[in-house]
Amino acid sequence: MKDRICLICHTAIDTSKEFCSFRHHKNATEIKSKAYYHVKCFSDRMSGAGIQKVLAAKAMQLINKVGERVE
Repeated sequence: MKDRICLICHTAIDTSKEFCSFRHHKNATEIKSKAYYHVKCFSDRMSGAGIQKVLAAKAMQLINKVGERVE
């Protein structure tokens, strides 16, 4: 069987473990596309974990700059 690739991290999915599978239906009988994701990748994408890390890093840089000017 062809390897299933996570569309978020672009690595192979071990189908013996849990994973997410989504189908885009054109109508009741036609499937337009299929997509596969690792559960962790999908969860992180839905919760915005990547964006939160970037925002936290930028906030820390701003806090450090303010701290330098106050001293």
